[in-house]
Amino acid sequence: VDGTVFAVGSATLADASEAERAARSMQTAMVRNIGGSVSKQAARDNGVDIEAHGASNGRPMQLHGRFVTRDKHAYQVVVIGPDGAVDAENIDTFIRSFKLN
Repeated sequence: VDGTVFAVGSATLADASEAERAARSMQTAMVRNIGGSVSKQAARDNGVDIEAHGASNGRPMQLHGRFVTRDKHAYQVVVIGPDGAVDAENIDTFIRSFKLN
């Protein structure tokens, strides 16, 4: 949508003790994708929500993400794209719509 990606990714690990580290690695990789740094971070429901800002090809970028674990699984729910391309309400709706059953 207007150069912004809305995505969900997951990984299944061999052992539940690895899930937390995998989720942190997912977060680090996504922030590095935009050469950015985390500007907001909050713990919520077995996970962490972040906002990061950086640049790609000289263009200001933003990342909003939720990184969560359950048992042997790590999940990422992200909105990544140009600064200001998507309003906060749509970002929040997408990220909060992800539910683990």
